[in-house]
Amino acid sequence: MADATLLFDYTGHLPECPTWSDAEQALYWADIMECEIHRYELASGEHQILQFPEEVGCFSLREKGGFIVALRSAIWLADSRGLLVHKICDNPSNPQLARFNDGGTDRQGRFYAGTFWGPGDYNGALLVRVDNQLKPKVIQCDIHGANGLAFSEDKRWMYTSDTPNAVIYRTPLDEWGEPGRREALRRFMPGEGIPDGGRDRRRGLLLERNVRRLANCTFFTGG
Repeated sequence: MADATLLFDYTGHLPECPTWSDAEQALYWADIMECEIHRYELASGEHQILQFPEEVGCFSLREKGGFIVALRSAIWLADSRGLLVHKICDNPSNPQLARFNDGGTDRQGRFYAGTFWGPGDYNGALLVRVDNQLKPKVIQCDIHGANGLAFSEDKRWMYTSDTPNAVIYRTPLDEWGEPGRREALRRFMPGEGIPDGGRDRRRGLLLERNVRRLANCTFFTGG
């Protein structure tokens, strides 16, 4: 196992959605509760902060520059300075009770953003997909806290975590990327910790972070 090296000493309120830009050789991430997107450039060590009017649940970089960003009340297009320029859709959950949480893009460039149901009284969160024509669609429900989005290299599977419910799901995708029936891949028992962020890896493996044990868990996910 490779040794971890400290890249940048940052203490945040709720950092999420780490995103690497090859073109810029820079790391981006959101701090949800501080309503910020951060950018750290490796070569210069420059650290920039973009302030937003609401909590930033997740975002993705756009080929044309700027971001698609999920704020508490809506999903927006924003320019490279963080200025909101076009609202795509409102939060389909009740924004007073559910903010956007984790998300990202699939291999076709479509944006996914899941919500976190604040009251915790039932599974009231949702997973939203925005296609390449900027058309939104709710594709999954019955979630407490959406997290850990990942896709298999062969485009056949989507993986998600529901952190408060301590479960990792996988969902089959058809040739157009449309989701089928979701199934539980792994349920964590009391004392085992809870799953958080996930990333797909080569050869049908899923790398998932276990929050309470502060460790990475690897699962075989093929067929």
